[in-house]
Amino acid sequence: MMLRSFRVLLVSLSILSAVPAGAQTSYSLDPDISWDVRCFLLASQLANDSDPQVKERARRIAPFFFGRLTARADSHADLVKRVLEASKDMAGKRIEPVEVNSCGAFVAGVTKHLAIETDRQKTGAE
Repeated sequence: MMLRSFRVLLVSLSILSAVPAGAQTSYSLDPDISWDVRCFLLASQLANDSDPQVKERARRIAPFFFGRLTARADSHADLVKRVLEASKDMAGKRIEPVEVNSCGAFVAGVTKHLAIETDRQKTGAE
């Protein structure tokens, strides 16, 4: 389990390092982005799951939370720091289904809301 956590950390950091440091300005909407960080790390870890359905869902959810993080973190350095801290906190701990479900439910709710708004705009309703 520790090896898996270490691999998740490496993958997460490689994703973060692909974002140019100068590209991030201050967009912080909420100073506490810890839930988003945890959801991103959980999805990143579950993207390597042996169950194809879990793997597919996680691969769709991880970019969603990564996008939220890049938009809400104070800086690139802040984002890397928060991911490292959360990775250390989560290392070796059991993944709780309740936490995973809350991350997935949030994404599903946002997706549903976007679909409703898109349909509304297509029909011209307000």
